[in-house]
Amino acid sequence: MGTRTVVTRAGVVSADDDRVTALLYFTQEAARTGEPPRTTAGRAEVTVERVDGRWLVSDLRNF
Repeated sequence: MGTRTVVTRAGVVSADDDRVTALLYFTQEAARTGEPPRTTAGRAEVTVERVDGRWLVSDLRNF
């Protein structure tokens, strides 16, 4: 069993020096042993913030 996700498009919703929100479009393929893989499309909004010099995800919402 395995899952593979590929971001197919991305766009910035808002950005400043220490916070960025982006909209991601993706396809995801999931397979179980003995079954054909299933492919689905989706989108998510992700917000990252700079904390002590590192970019960390602070919010993630799927649509």
